[in-house]
Amino acid sequence: MNEVTDNNPVRAIFHSLVGRAEGLLDWFIEEPVRRDPEEARRARLVVATALALALVDLLVLLVSDWAPWTSTYGIPLPRASIVGIMATIPINLSIAYVVKRTQTSGSATILLPTSLIVMVSYIATSSGGFLSPMTWWLSAVPLFGAFLSGTRGAALSATLSIGVLLGLYELLGKSPTPGLPPELEPSAQLRSQIALLGFVTFVGWYYERMRVIRSKEVNTAYADLEDAHRALRFSQAYLTQIAEHIGQAIWMYDRERDAVLYANRGFTTLWDLPREDLAADPLAWTAAVHPEDRDLVPHAPDGRDRQYRILTPTGEVRWIRHVVYPVGDPDPTQSRVIHIAANVTLKREAEALRERFIETVIQAQETERRHLARELHDETGQSLTALLVGLKALDGRIQEPATRDVVEQLRRQLRGVVSDIGRMSRGLHPTVLDELGLVAAIRRVADDGRDHHGIKTDLHVEGAEHEPTLPSSVKLTTYRIAQEAMTNVYKHARASQMDVSLIIDDFGVHLRVEDDGRGFDPRSPRGTTSGSGLGLLSMRERAALLRGEVTIEAAPGSGTTVLADLPLREPTEHLISAH
Repeated sequence: MNEVTDNNPVRAIFHSLVGRAEGLLDWFIEEPVRRDPEEARRARLVVATALALALVDLLVLLVSDWAPWTSTYGIPLPRASIVGIMATIPINLSIAYVVKRTQTSGSATILLPTSLIVMVSYIATSSGGFLSPMTWWLSAVPLFGAFLSGTRGAALSATLSIGVLLGLYELLGKSPTPGLPPELEPSAQLRSQIALLGFVTFVGWYYERMRVIRSKEVNTAYADLEDAHRALRFSQAYLTQIAEHIGQAIWMYDRERDAVLYANRGFTTLWDLPREDLAADPLAWTAAVHPEDRDLVPHAPDGRDRQYRILTPTGEVRWIRHVVYPVGDPDPTQSRVIHIAANVTLKREAEALRERFIETVIQAQETERRHLARELHDETGQSLTALLVGLKALDGRIQEPATRDVVEQLRRQLRGVVSDIGRMSRGLHPTVLDELGLVAAIRRVADDGRDHHGIKTDLHVEGAEHEPTLPSSVKLTTYRIAQEAMTNVYKHARASQMDVSLIIDDFGVHLRVEDDGRGFDPRSPRGTTSGSGLGLLSMRERAALLRGEVTIEAAPGSGTTVLADLPLREPTEHLISAH
């Protein structure tokens, strides 16, 4: 930047004068006017011009000839123009004072061009009359009026200027002057100057109109910008209030600058770490992460939930759910990212308690099933078998045909009861699952359903060679889900065909049971639980214990498909004890 120094006194004096003049204008134009850019422009122009005209008028009076003056007609004229010039000095000062008092340009935009016309006409008459070059300056007055008050000022200034020209023409002589070419005659000069006035007035009007249009556009854009800024400020305040009271830790990090731009007070609550420490070290929060969970901490803005543990300064272990989003641009390379973290310790503990409760219930259920199956097989089954043997021995001793028919009928009914009890025993505790494996146990359920319900069942198995590596919990859960799904088909679906697919691979067990029955609406109460057996809800609960998932695809009249995906691992330890 160029600075004013003592080595250039002329420039220093000039800048000093300009500074004083600007200070004077600022004293005249107060703050309310400055808020309106258009009115401030007019007021400053009016004040500056009025003070300048007063100064020029004063200088003109100092150099003017105060002696009487005789016109070309021989008429002695008093120096009325001197009186007019003298009058314009207080008028111009009054104009500046009025602007100061009213803080608006107002009628001063009309008075000022009039004062300017008076001064120009006086200088013209004093320096050669109508043919003086100064008369041509009258054409600039409408342009000045346009700058001050728009088209109205331009038209009024042009009218006054034409009136002055006509007055000078009448007063100073309109007859041809000997020796002057025709184009320099007063009448030709009058026409030329009026034409120039018209042209300049048009230019001033056009310029002012375009300026007004541009000014309106700028004002409209400025108003829209102010509205946008106001809405933005409101949104920022609104979002800040939400961020400060949302109950989660939120902070914005600029990876390129390695700086934290914002952090809410929820960060301090969650991490027990002052925000000032985060501002000093943007990665200070990572020091609290549990050593075993450091690989789980998210840094890239992938939008995925990550859960890990942190250790507070007091030794408390907290589970954190953490996700990172890009700011604005979804590009993962975005410099600014938003971190959102929440304390999910209570939720994890509640889930662990729920899983422990469900697991305990299922274990108790399996124990009771095993006990009932053993009782049915060892006690009831053997007793009924003994009755069959006794009936067979009795049949050989009876001679009457009618009595033998009754005994044979009883034997058939008893054999059916023994068969039903055996099937119930296998359903309660599938010994075949322990003895022959998962595939054989599911095939036994399919065969029983086909034999007793007449539903054609196709079983498709892939990866049976991986079955020996399956944990017992995965085998039992897969069997129970398949048993419940097929039992629902037998009892409720009214199907004629059922397809069962069992796939075992390196990732887990994938079961699919599909029927062509009447289907149902999964959103109905039956979509969450069934009136028989464990129900659909029980299937989901069993799968959830193994971190698996059961999906039901069904629609009225379109059959039902049960999909179960179970990972190849034992149920994880309870999260409460994982600390």
